[in-house]
Formats: sequence, C-alpha cells, structure tokens
Amino acid sequence: IYEKITGIDVLRDEVGCTTELRSQPNITKNNQIKIYPNPASDHITIESSTSCSVDIYHITGQQVLSTQVVPSGQIDISGLKDGVYIVRCKGSDGTSAVTKIIKQ
Repeated sequence: IYEKITGIDVLRDEVGCTTELRSQPNITKNNQIKIYPNPASDHITIESSTSCSVDIYHITGQQVLSTQVVPSGQIDISGLKDGVYIVRCKGSDGTSAVTKIIKQ
C-alpha cells in the first residue's frame, strides 16, 4: 500500500511495516549500493561491491521483476510500462537499498 506520512513517501506491507521511498539515486549508509539513472527508459544500473538480489514492484505493490545482478550490473526495464516503480536491492553481504524510480 502506497501512502504519504508527514510528507514522506512510504510503502506499507500487509502487516504494517513501512519502507521509505526515495526519488533520487539511493545510497546506503556505507555507500555500497547505488541505483540509477532516475528517471530511466531502458535499463537501470545497480552499483554495489557484491552481487544483489533485485525485486521491482509497480507502485501498486505488484511485483513485476525479480533477478540477480553481479556487482555493477544492469537490469533491462524496457519491457515495463511507463510509471513509478519501487526497486529493492539486497546485497549478498547484508546491505540493502530501496528506491522509487520513474520509468519513461
């Protein structure tokens, strides 16, 4: 469920946990995962020091893509419709990043 809480975009799951959404490239606190460009048209780049598990969700919450990427890999999003998506990346070293991207 997508909502705004005091001006912050969040994604709330069915048990009430929330995830803050960002519209700019997301960098974890230890600067290990970057997701860009934003907006994107045909691909996004996941820059990290380890391989990552990547899930992409339509803003409605429907998962539209799930894949693995090697460090500094690209994901083809040309098959996705234009709109807003949530990208969740979990590194094999335990790091993670969640960001909102716009597909044009």
